[in-house]
Amino acid sequence: MSYLKGLVFDVDGTLTNNLAMATRTFQEVLRQHTHRDFSDAEIRAAWGPTQRGQLRRILPTDPESCFAMWLAIYRRDWDRSAHAIGGLDTTLNWLQKQGYRLAIVGGGDREAIDLTLELLEWRIAFDPIESGSAEGAVKPALLRNVLLSWQLRPDELAYVADTPDDMRDAQAVGMVPLGACWTDGYDARELVEAGAAAVFGSPADLQAWVAARSPLSSARGASAADGADQATRRDGSAI
Repeated sequence: MSYLKGLVFDVDGTLTNNLAMATRTFQEVLRQHTHRDFSDAEIRAAWGPTQRGQLRRILPTDPESCFAMWLAIYRRDWDRSAHAIGGLDTTLNWLQKQGYRLAIVGGGDREAIDLTLELLEWRIAFDPIESGSAEGAVKPALLRNVLLSWQLRPDELAYVADTPDDMRDAQAVGMVPLGACWTDGYDARELVEAGAAAVFGSPADLQAWVAARSPLSSARGASAADGADQATRRDGSAI
């Protein structure tokens, strides 16, 4: 049996419940530059590249000033729109104290990831922090960068994220795919169908799952995690 030695976290929709806020931020930037309203569906259809890449596709003449505006609006609206996931800072601190290595693989620009971490005001040592590409989705390559940085086997790492594509990306590189179902994102069943080894309705559930599979827990014959691989809905009931 391989024990986890590190956990890699997605950002948007995983470390923070910011997806609706990010969509509204895009809408405001685009409204100011095109003088028309973009629907939520239009914004989501552009997801894949980083924020800068998405803006470049729609406003190719001035993407840098648009991205600067995006960052400014995101910062302005943070307190009233986005929030950290309750208890996630406690779980991350616990993982860090237990000796698990922590990294970030996000789909956004590095400036956007750094801004989110600044606004969260955590004291968590994420290293490395891998950001996305303006050209399109590249998460498998980013996950491989973490493997190379840490010099660990893929099955010693888990990717904690919130979308079916994330689950498939983790599987593509051999990592353990873990579904974060604690924001207003995808349903747990969708993550399981995409290959999630387990799905969690809260950070505390993730912490309990990891603790029950630690070498120390196994040595003591712990059984608290029996059945924890079963996917759960957000209310904690089994699927």
